[in-house]
Amino acid sequence: MTAKYVLSPAELREQLGLSRNAIERLIENGDLKPPILLSPRRKAHLTSDVEAFLASRAALRDASDNPAHPCA
Repeated sequence: MTAKYVLSPAELREQLGLSRNAIERLIENGDLKPPILLSPRRKAHLTSDVEAFLASRAALRDASDNPAHPCA
């Protein structure tokens, strides 16, 4: 099996379970790095950036006093 290094916007939405608007807000807030441009009309997110985002969310959960609401 070959490793996948980029995620299309649709694949990113599916993997995170978030809407396009929610992902845009994460990018605007600096929580998720913006996508890279593959061509003038094509962008994708690096899997390493997505993994780092998920790791940071897991760290928030693990450090939270209230694991039911880790990002609050």
